[in-house]
Amino acid sequence: MKKILLFLNSIIISTMAFAQDGRVGIGTSDPKQVFHVDAAKNTSTNDNKTILDDVVVTSTGQMGIGTVTPSKKLEIITTTDNTINPNAIKIVDGNQQANAFLQSDANGVGTWFVQGSIKPIELGTWSKSDGILSSDYNGSNANVKSLNLKIELTPGVWMVNFGATFKMNFNTPHWLHIYLSDTNTGRTMTKFNFLGHGGNNTGYAGLMIPNKTAGVGNANLISGSSIIEVLEPKDGSKTVVIWVVAENKPNNYWNFKADNWENYFYAVPLDLK
Repeated sequence: MKKILLFLNSIIISTMAFAQDGRVGIGTSDPKQVFHVDAAKNTSTNDNKTILDDVVVTSTGQMGIGTVTPSKKLEIITTTDNTINPNAIKIVDGNQQANAFLQSDANGVGTWFVQGSIKPIELGTWSKSDGILSSDYNGSNANVKSLNLKIELTPGVWMVNFGATFKMNFNTPHWLHIYLSDTNTGRTMTKFNFLGHGGNNTGYAGLMIPNKTAGVGNANLISGSSIIEVLEPKDGSKTVVIWVVAENKPNNYWNFKADNWENYFYAVPLDLK
C-alpha cells in the first residue's frame, strides 16, 4: 500500500499539478487564473513569449490561449512582437478553401463561405479540335447539339456571358437558340436554376440572316447574358460543370467553329443574397 501511495505521489509531482487559493495549475506552481496550464513549464511575468504556450480559464469563464489575462470569452494570441503568425485557428468542416471567411447563420453557427465578389471570374473551356460542327437534325436524332463548350462553377449566383459566330449555308432567315445545360447530350437543368424572367426557358438567341458583307460567309453573332444559381452538388463535388448546347436544325442550317475570333464564354460571380 505504501508503495502505491508513493507511486501516485510521484505522478502528481512529475506532472506539476498545483492547487492554491482555489486555483489549479498544471505545469506551474503559480497559476494566474482559476485554471492555468503552462505546457512548457516556463511562464515568466517578465517575458510574454513564455506565455504563448499557456492556456487559462478565468473566474468569469473567459478562456485565454497564449495569454493569461483574456478579455473576451475566447482570446488567442500567437505573437508578442507584431510579427505575422497565422496559426491561431484552424477549422476543417468541408467548406474550407482559399479566400473563404467565417459566416454565421441566424443561430450563430458558423461555416466557411466565399463571397461572390471575391470569387474569380471563370473562363469557359473550348474544344478547338472539333473543327466545324454543323446542325444535323433529321426528325429522329437529338433536338439539341453539343458545342463541346463547358465551364466549371462553384455553388452560388453567376452571370454567364456567351457569344459566338454561327454561319448559315442558305438564304432563308431563321431563329437560333443556344442553351445552358448540366449534361453534354441534352438540355437538363438539375444542378442549376435560371433566375431571370424566363425561368428555366431562358436561353441565348438570335436571328440568322444572310450576310452580304464580303468575306464573312453569312456569319451571325449570337450573344447574351444569363443569371443562374448553381446548386450544391449532391455528390460532394466542389463544382458543377455547365455545358453549352445549340438548337439542332436540319443539315447545315448552321455551322460553328470554336476558334472563331469573336467567340467568348465566361461567368462573373454575383452577390444577390
